[in-house]
Amino acid sequence: MKKKYLLSLICGSLLPLCFAPFDTYSFLFGWLIFPLVASFFYQIINSENIRQAFLHSWLFGLGFFLIGVSWVYVAIHVFGSTPWWLAAFFTLLFVSALALFYGLQGAFAFFVKQRWFSHPDQLWQLSILFLPLNWLFFEWLRTWVFSGLPWLLSGYSQLDSPLQGFAPVIGIYGLSLIIAILAAALILAKQLKILLPILYAGVIATGLYLDNIEWTKAQGNPLQVTIVQGNSPQQTRWDEAYLAGIMRRYESLSIQWWDKSDLLIWPENAIPIFYHRIKDSFYQRLQKKIEKYDTTFITGLPVQDQTTGQYYNSLLKQEKDSQQFYYKQHLVPFGEYLPLESYLRGLIRFFNIPMSGFSLPEQQQEIIRIKGLPVATTICYEDIFPVLARQNLPNARFLLNLSNNGWYGDSLAPHQHLQIAQMRALESGRELIRSTTSGISAIVDHKGRIKTQTPQFKKAILTGQVQPRIGYTPYIRYNNLAVILYTIFALLYLYVVASKRSIIQAKRSKR
Repeated sequence: MKKKYLLSLICGSLLPLCFAPFDTYSFLFGWLIFPLVASFFYQIINSENIRQAFLHSWLFGLGFFLIGVSWVYVAIHVFGSTPWWLAAFFTLLFVSALALFYGLQGAFAFFVKQRWFSHPDQLWQLSILFLPLNWLFFEWLRTWVFSGLPWLLSGYSQLDSPLQGFAPVIGIYGLSLIIAILAAALILAKQLKILLPILYAGVIATGLYLDNIEWTKAQGNPLQVTIVQGNSPQQTRWDEAYLAGIMRRYESLSIQWWDKSDLLIWPENAIPIFYHRIKDSFYQRLQKKIEKYDTTFITGLPVQDQTTGQYYNSLLKQEKDSQQFYYKQHLVPFGEYLPLESYLRGLIRFFNIPMSGFSLPEQQQEIIRIKGLPVATTICYEDIFPVLARQNLPNARFLLNLSNNGWYGDSLAPHQHLQIAQMRALESGRELIRSTTSGISAIVDHKGRIKTQTPQFKKAILTGQVQPRIGYTPYIRYNNLAVILYTIFALLYLYVVASKRSIIQAKRSKR
């Protein structure tokens, strides 16, 4: 029995191989997700009791997150100046809590199996219909429970695979559902026989067909974009002793690009000081460049309301005749705000990191316009939430994300985050500009493919073009309607089957 538990832990630990940066080898690892998820389902079905199902599933989730979000340790230890043993403890606590989503998923699936689908004839209904829906439901729960962390949703593993064509049609959750169905089908390989390869071939062929459809179309001329990646050291970014050097760095890197760019972009909190403190000096100096060359300037920066004292993680757009701010709408727990602040503030140095008391905007914000074009803007990890990424679509002509992945060093996080951002471009049929402090900055086309990108941990200038686009993908037009309808019909069918089985058993018991 202990070997089976170890197998669940190992299978979960292998799952991150299906995501970036290992997706470079998608011909090998991209398909690994199907047998790994199938093993997860198999252990649930063959558990002897609900406790065993929970433990198998929790260990699977523990292995998955222990490897997949190992970058949490880097943030706490390296940049939060927390002792290694305490950072390891907090990381283990965090991933153990995330693993509960899998543990509870397994326990609930076993309960449903025992209650309504225990007969061997119902195995296919449990496997093909219920288990994938259960998988999808708990991925969706991760999007909003405790502020949400929909990181490494299974659908992201299929970017650059034949299945990616489903993304602009049914979105990331629909893609996750397809993966779960195909994985569950492996459990029934003996029963399905020739139908199993037909199912896989049919899904692959459909994905390839959908990927060749142009859901959106180009409008107008492309914009010439320059992204400035300053690579300011994370450990000293918020130390005012280094502020003058950071300002000089970004100014000097930008100086030869003002007259060559329609759009010049600095990353999230590029200049780490409140806007009002250097508005009439530093930003006024930039305004003269903007007016002289008719260049649109975008930067991330902290903005403070001098009346209330509240401050916001913000994006500033400056043009010759206009200025707009966008305030971040979904803050990072423990990074940008501190839950249970009265208890945790001062406990360890990580909980005292600079600028960890950001506020949320109180009013609905107008869409940012660049050169008159509406643009869907997000800051940092906002783009991992599909609902935030699509709220300005289809009006937006392209996507813009400013990020700081410097907190996570040379870990999996920057690669995984770029993959997530690519999926947003693919879902929306829009090109994406992604500007980061230390990499990976990139320009992504409307099919989610990287057109050009920067190396990590280097000062860099990335130039390229972004093509404005109009139109709807089915996902943008209908949101998750297809997934919701499938869920309703599948649950209705399962309810009818379970009801019939209950009636039959009741008649037998009377006899």
